[in-house]
Amino acid sequence: MTIMMLAGQSSGQSSSSSPFGSDFIFMMVIIVVAFYFIILRPQKKEQKRREQLIGGMKKGDKVVSAGGIHGTVVDATHKDTVVVEVDPKRSVRLTFNRGSISVINPEKPEEEDAEKKDGGSSKKGK
Repeated sequence: MTIMMLAGQSSGQSSSSSPFGSDFIFMMVIIVVAFYFIILRPQKKEQKRREQLIGGMKKGDKVVSAGGIHGTVVDATHKDTVVVEVDPKRSVRLTFNRGSISVINPEKPEEEDAEKKDGGSSKKGK
């Protein structure tokens, strides 16, 4: 008889307080919103910035491939690929998919001209 009373009480209590009450739903909404603002939104911004960088590659940009190969873009007219000159003395050129370029440093001719005029005197140890 005591077991029947306990079973009746426990089933009565579980129907009045659901584990998925309004507090639980509110907390899940808060977690989803926080997840969006902390992870998804910055990731989308970074992806958009990277697509603009890769799409804006032009001749003369210094690039580094995903494999670590450094070079200068000599042809960026194709939609999916770029031609990168790795060794200008030997005229070594490689063709890469745009997506495999990881770092793009636009060419800044003003800085190079200033270095050439200085003769490299700004470097330490010489």
